[in-house]
Amino acid sequence: MINNQLISIALFAGAFGLDLGIEEAGFYTVSVVEIDADATKTIILNRPHNMDKDQVVYWAEKIQEKVKEGDQAYIGFTYGKRTSKTVTIGLLKQILPDWEMQTLIGKELWNFLSEDSDYSSKLFEVLRKSAHQILHQNSLSEEIDSCANRVNYEFIQDFGDGHQGVSNYINSIF
Repeated sequence: MINNQLISIALFAGAFGLDLGIEEAGFYTVSVVEIDADATKTIILNRPHNMDKDQVVYWAEKIQEKVKEGDQAYIGFTYGKRTSKTVTIGLLKQILPDWEMQTLIGKELWNFLSEDSDYSSKLFEVLRKSAHQILHQNSLSEEIDSCANRVNYEFIQDFGDGHQGVSNYINSIF
């Protein structure tokens, strides 16, 4: 906890979708660790307040191509809601007049991909049970400290300590 704010450290964050849910639950992500270069680029673009307009336009065009070929195609967001308060929805409304027909968001996407209308509920139940197990083995603070120590150790092993380590890390991702 930092200043009474719950914190999270995302290890092997992938495209960061699950971490957005953790943030909505009240955690503040202080560090994101992802070694895959493509996933790292996706993390940068996969934020609800950082939607890339050019990507939406590009994929909207690709969707139209697929629809003309007789296929189904959607823009999918692993996290989010269909509310006007969501920045992504506001942007979609501006760019795509028929955005509701071309997008699957959060629960809709998970259920569509799995072909199970209750998949998202099952998924979150598994996550809830897993979190419950972990939290009862150690305190949240102990888990965060352990994870932070491990990440710090691995970072120093891979990139070095102090300012030089940070410089080495930055050079490795650019």
